Amino acid sequence: MPVYQTMPRDITAGVMALLQKDVRPAFVTWNDFVLSLVIALCVGALWFAVQNLHPLLLAQIRMQGILFYQDVLVNARWLIPAILFGFAAFLSALTISYLQNQLSVK
Repeated sequence: MPVYQTMPRDITAGVMALLQKDVRPAFVTWNDFVLSLVIALCVGALWFAVQNLHPLLLAQIRMQGILFYQDVLVNARWLIPAILFGFAAFLSALTISYLQNQLSVK
């Protein structure tokens, strides 16, 4: 049976002294500010560009998006059974190794 040592009584004071000495850095640095500014400018430029597109170009983009979505649906019919059978094979491989370990231990 293992023998446990008792915890010293002054451990809390020592830990609190170490925590109070720790100086926390600023939450927002200049790098964060510059990065957020660049991201905001990119989103604003994208929004401005989309708002000023020609209506025929917008309709063409929407049509191409619909065709791409249909193409993915038609060509991905094999993907769901393949994922499910692969997941079942993975689970069975995990189970077989566990069962072999359980049967070999006596």
